[in-house]
Amino acid sequence: MLMFNDWGGASRAFNLDGVVAYSGSPERVGAYTQVYRNGMMEAVRMGGHSFMERPVVPSTTVSTFYRDAISKYVHFAKQAYLAGPIMVTAALIGVDGHEFGIGGNFFLAPLRFQIALT
Repeated sequence: MLMFNDWGGASRAFNLDGVVAYSGSPERVGAYTQVYRNGMMEAVRMGGHSFMERPVVPSTTVSTFYRDAISKYVHFAKQAYLAGPIMVTAALIGVDGHEFGIGGNFFLAPLRFQIALT
């Protein structure tokens, strides 16, 4: 239930905070979802790649990931009978030196700072 469709497969582990599902190997995780014991949920994905030999973060990848994560966690919360308010926070971190690829043909806009949305 915590795996995203584009992972191709996943592993899971239990830790002191709760349960984590991840794509990749324990040494090199490309994406993970964490469900904490207090009901908080977190989704993380590495999203940059190289386009014309320039580091790019595609806007379509980012927006699809945010939409899918929100939908997945709302559905999971309903199935797990988790009650309470929902707060959504999104962030782009570690993007220094990257450009934001906007649209299908990648209009490139420099990412000069970290972005956080609440």
